[in-house]
Amino acid sequence: MPYSRNAIEKFLNDPTDYRHGTPQGYVNLRCRGYLGVCGGRCREAYRIYMIAKRAEWRETQPLVPGDPRHGTCVGYKNHGCRCDTCRAAWNARSKGEKARKKHNKIRLAQLEAEIEATQA
Repeated sequence: MPYSRNAIEKFLNDPTDYRHGTPQGYVNLRCRGYLGVCGGRCREAYRIYMIAKRAEWRETQPLVPGDPRHGTCVGYKNHGCRCDTCRAAWNARSKGEKARKKHNKIRLAQLEAEIEATQA
């Protein structure tokens, strides 16, 4: 059952809530640590949970030839497949992320320059 907006706000503003520092706090209650309430414990708990989950997937659900997940980032990251098509998909995603981050950094510098110009 999804949490109501009020329940989420109450959780996010209560650093003593027992769900801080759990994957549930990150996924279901949307705690990202940037509010300073839990200091990033929910994010770290979710990261550790996903590392264990991916290891489980790699052992229990290996990709076999012809699997539709070949050639996807899911195959590369979650299932540990290192075939040429999965590597190519992961490299394309990585290049796209790097280009986006570079563009955002340039755009941020432009906006900061515009703000400084208007304040001067």
